[in-house]
Amino acid sequence: MNLPQAMAGSSLLGRRKKMRPGHRRGKEKIAGLVVNFQTEDAIRESVEAFRFFYPEMQLFVIDNSAFDESSGWLINFAADDGNTTIVLSNTNLGHGPAMHCGLTLLQARGSSAAFVFDSDTVVVRPSLVEAMLKRRTGLPYYGVGTVVRVDRGGVCVAEPRGIPYLHPRCMLLNLSRYFDFPPFHLHGAPCLLAMRKVPPDLLLNFDCFAYIRHGRVRKVFGGETKS
Repeated sequence: MNLPQAMAGSSLLGRRKKMRPGHRRGKEKIAGLVVNFQTEDAIRESVEAFRFFYPEMQLFVIDNSAFDESSGWLINFAADDGNTTIVLSNTNLGHGPAMHCGLTLLQARGSSAAFVFDSDTVVVRPSLVEAMLKRRTGLPYYGVGTVVRVDRGGVCVAEPRGIPYLHPRCMLLNLSRYFDFPPFHLHGAPCLLAMRKVPPDLLLNFDCFAYIRHGRVRKVFGGETKS
């Protein structure tokens, strides 16, 4: 499989065995996606919690040229886990472009939806993805997640002002619709260009914080978290 042009020369690493088919609901194939850049403690908690609740779902980690111990930990994790692929980028693409490259790879591998989360997002309750899928059942959608309002610079503002913005800390994306709109491209507000074009009724609001904690934590796996 060819890597997107922005990641030419990058490496895909994972356990050398036939990959399992991933998480499916009906005929839908869903894969996880997270971007890492020098977040050693956070990415470990995040990936381990994801894998605890979703042992069968394929996970792609875009390592954004981190050059710290997080890269080594991710490589070792993928070597022991049959459903995790690490993409080692030669350059720091930024959060948005790295997500876009990851979504392109997921679509190329046959995924129809992507569960995207930040490297400091930790799943603390089961059935998050299932609840997000239930939220969009029967509805056309671009994405499911926390929808906030932002100004043209990506800064949160009070409703009803601003642009509806699907927050990338935790979201379920419909890959067939993602590629109909501008790609994620910035770092601080990576979804901003897309959100300016996506019709608001394709953004389905969902209370992610009923299932996750966002920020650096020490304890996960269904219990209380500590910052």
